[in-house]
Amino acid sequence: MSIARTSALALLILLAGGPAKVAALQSDKEQPVYIEADSVEIDDRNGVSKYLGKVKLSQGSMVLQADTITVHSPERKIRTVVAEGSPVRYQQRLDRGNAEVHGEAGTIEFDARSGILKLKDDAKLSRNGSVFTGSYIEYDSTKDVVQASTLIGTDNRVRVILQPESSKPAEKEAPSETGKKKNQ
Repeated sequence: MSIARTSALALLILLAGGPAKVAALQSDKEQPVYIEADSVEIDDRNGVSKYLGKVKLSQGSMVLQADTITVHSPERKIRTVVAEGSPVRYQQRLDRGNAEVHGEAGTIEFDARSGILKLKDDAKLSRNGSVFTGSYIEYDSTKDVVQASTLIGTDNRVRVILQPESSKPAEKEAPSETGKKKNQ
């Protein structure tokens, strides 16, 4: 990674609120995984199952919807999930408040061990009102770090919309007694 790209990424993380402030809901990892589909193909020997047709995978607050989802689970432990569709949709509640992260792309790969989500092909990720778009977005759901890039040979540039941190409106000060007398 070049120094310029590393600096831009560091700036992007700082502007977006910094890492580990609003990571995905940690209790989701301890929840069972539910999958609904029109059909399923299971290769138990190789630890691969493929779900086809209006697939919905959920675990706690995390929901992944796609045309096809392939789950790689050697030794019956989910390692990676590859979702394909037009588009694949992802959502998950964040640890703080009621905020959620939403994503969509042609393909989404999720590494269950690291918590890293890779969105490819017209990728879009939004959280707390900020929006990231590009050919490829990588989202570390445990650290709340976003990396976005353009695939070589495409004109699809990375675009970012950052929302300012919301703050309470300043309360209007009541006029002092001396101020009231002067205005009367």
